[in-house]
Amino acid sequence: MLSLVGSTISHYKILEKLGEGGMGVVYKAEDLKLTRTVALKFLPHGLHAHEPERERFLQEARAAAILNHPNICTIHDIQEHSGQQFIVMECVEGKTLREIVPVKKMQDAITYAIQVAEALHEAHTHGIVHRDIKAENIMVNSKNQVKVMDFGLAKLKGSLKLTKTSSTIGTLAYMAPEQIQGEEVDARSDIFSFGIVLYEMLAGHLPFRGEHEAAMVYSIVNEEPTPIQRYLPDISSELAHILNKVLEKDPEDRYQTIHDMVIDLRRLKKQTSRVSRVASMASRVGIEPAPPLETSVGEGLGFDRKRSSPKTVTWALAGAIVLIACILGWVLFHAEPQRAAFKVGRSSQITSEPGVEIDPALSPDGKMIAYCAYINGTARVHVKQVSGGRALRLTGDLPGHQRLPSWSTDGSHITFWSSDRTDALYRVAALGGAPKKVADVAWSYAWSPDERQIVYRHNRDTVFVQAADGSESKYLAAVYEPHSFCWSPDGSLIAFVSGNESYLSSTALANFAPSAIYVVSASDGSLWQITDNSAMNMSPAWASGGRHLLFVSNRDGTRDIYQVAIDQSGQPEGSPQRLTTGLNAHTISLSADSRTLAYSVLAFSANVWSIPIPDREPVSVTEAVQVTTGNQAIEGLAMSPDGEWLTHDSNRKGNQDIYKMSLKDGEPIQMTT
Repeated sequence: MLSLVGSTISHYKILEKLGEGGMGVVYKAEDLKLTRTVALKFLPHGLHAHEPERERFLQEARAAAILNHPNICTIHDIQEHSGQQFIVMECVEGKTLREIVPVKKMQDAITYAIQVAEALHEAHTHGIVHRDIKAENIMVNSKNQVKVMDFGLAKLKGSLKLTKTSSTIGTLAYMAPEQIQGEEVDARSDIFSFGIVLYEMLAGHLPFRGEHEAAMVYSIVNEEPTPIQRYLPDISSELAHILNKVLEKDPEDRYQTIHDMVIDLRRLKKQTSRVSRVASMASRVGIEPAPPLETSVGEGLGFDRKRSSPKTVTWALAGAIVLIACILGWVLFHAEPQRAAFKVGRSSQITSEPGVEIDPALSPDGKMIAYCAYINGTARVHVKQVSGGRALRLTGDLPGHQRLPSWSTDGSHITFWSSDRTDALYRVAALGGAPKKVADVAWSYAWSPDERQIVYRHNRDTVFVQAADGSESKYLAAVYEPHSFCWSPDGSLIAFVSGNESYLSSTALANFAPSAIYVVSASDGSLWQITDNSAMNMSPAWASGGRHLLFVSNRDGTRDIYQVAIDQSGQPEGSPQRLTTGLNAHTISLSADSRTLAYSVLAFSANVWSIPIPDREPVSVTEAVQVTTGNQAIEGLAMSPDGEWLTHDSNRKGNQDIYKMSLKDGEPIQMTT
């Protein structure tokens, strides 16, 4: 059609041409009656008399006019000029997503995604499927507000079925598999297309690639999307999980409603913003937030301990978030044959050294505990008696980090994972010795009770079992991001976690990303989902007898321990039951008789520091001297009149008790119990 710029149609003065596509020509215009700027959309020249295209054009107006949402371009009216009908719509000043991908800031990408998803939720609620979600059809205005455009291919409930040259209406690279194959589409098809847009926003690339249409069709229908980690190695596991779920080939495996996806996106946004706020607040008040395990605080808070000068001294508390290992006593009783129940008993703290202490593993008899502690920023495996005494470092001077200790069935040896150049398993005598390399295996692994097999994750999403002598390897199951494997006592079943693997490698307070517990048969690969993934579910541990599974979950708010009954085939019997309240557990480990449970816990740590007060110069924090050490929370303190003694409270042994310490030798003495 001839350009209409400069002309007046009805009471609209055409100002400029904004764009042209297969479904219309769009002009910017001034509404002379209401003195506002609008956009006018006309059918392209030659199509106004073509009934199917004309009906599709009108359907856009009908579809969008039903909707009233801040993230959907508003339809004001539909009129006719010289036999041509045109749509009067909101004029959106801004850029399309096509012009700004990849989105530079992760927070912005998540914010845009939430807005697009909420727009689709509004449409789906009214029975409208967009069918052409792509970067070109999403605008971002100057206020960072998203507007979903172009409902020209929308499918309304009860409307006629529009066809083009085939039933594959839409832009090929963004189509769902069922849409490409000409099958019935529904809201889940929009969810798939939106998943491609979200992927492109983050990575700047499409998840499916093809040099021509046939190759693109084959890739979308048959191939897995390119892992987002190729472009974003540090992407969070929860965001990767969302992407994997929306891009499932089978609509039944995707989010069933866009509202479910909105919930996950909002949770993700809160987590990322909460991490930023924690770091910001900590820097303002002088508290160090817990770093990732690979860059842990090591010993102390960054100052060398030294004697203070005889100048006036002031005392202060400094804090950090740490992980410590604790012990719970459990009473195990049998209400019915082969069915156990648990009752929480006494709790006591086992470790209290400075820094992060994680990965607790109880010996089969419950008398020893192996764990990982960070020494000068490097993870090392230690062992100590539960009853007390000093910890023994087992991993010597091995290069890299050592994590995830596990005991042999007879309690004589400990196996651990090491990042020595390539991932590998080492074994060492429980009371010390030279560690020996026993296998090359990835991060997630577990030995069978008879020590003849190792279960491990192969690539990203598959579970394999390998004979210990390396002679045989067997595929078991395909599940998203499996980790934290745990064999049942008889070796017939393997429990593990799917999703949020970063939980094990980070002590971030805000890591509440969802995950699920699964059980797989070690013999035939039969797979059972034990928990849903609406909450964080972690650290499965089998009770003696193999008919109960304990795990950590935040399904009721705080990280607590739950139990669920499991039948002989691996299926859950009933719903999980909560065993603790407010425990804040991170990971757990059970003794062979299930009477003792070890757990690591995120805890606030605060110690006393001193700083001299000069007569005139400003106080410098670089002169601060640490007075107390260890993973403990000190809330109050007092000095003796002669300045020789410091009294303070501390929870270093589990309860908040009163201690005194001589400032000469610095050893705390417990005064209350």
